[in-house]
Amino acid sequence: MSGRRQTLRRRLPRVHVEVGPALPGWVLRVTAALLPTLLVVGAFVRTPAMASPRSTPFVAVGLAAAAALALSTLRWPGVWQPILAVLASVVMVILTPDDRWWVLVLAPLGYLGLRTAVLAAAVPWTARVEWGVLARAARTDLLVVAVTFVIGCLGLVLDGDQPAGLVLGSLAVLGLAWWVRRP
Repeated sequence: MSGRRQTLRRRLPRVHVEVGPALPGWVLRVTAALLPTLLVVGAFVRTPAMASPRSTPFVAVGLAAAAALALSTLRWPGVWQPILAVLASVVMVILTPDDRWWVLVLAPLGYLGLRTAVLAAAVPWTARVEWGVLARAARTDLLVVAVTFVIGCLGLVLDGDQPAGLVLGSLAVLGLAWWVRRP
């Protein structure tokens, strides 16, 4: 060799890629923003302060906080927004002992909000996620939600008039499910 570099010309292999139906990334972000916001607004509407005629400032602050939660989830999706929404909802459920059935919504909606936020954080606005990927995760997610719902129903039947224990038990199941499903 006399210092010249010889390049070999090879044919590139043929690659065939199939892409299935996909969901836009912005839909995941909007869903991730709506689920925790619905959770907070739903629990907020059931608080005793909403029944008072002097609750206008309380309502304004609550709606502003829910809007801030939704906007921050749209811009910076992550796990802290759904966790904050679940904690705020827990406080409101504990303050509303007459409306114990809300616990049946709290844990499953909190878990779905958390899972959706994790997916939204991994996908940019303009990206697409195949339905097959979402369907694979949805099977185990639906199982976790169903088990949490059954445990909540059982807890409502067995628990007397103390929703705090049921809320803490539902949060424990939610935490366990998140720990098991973490990436």
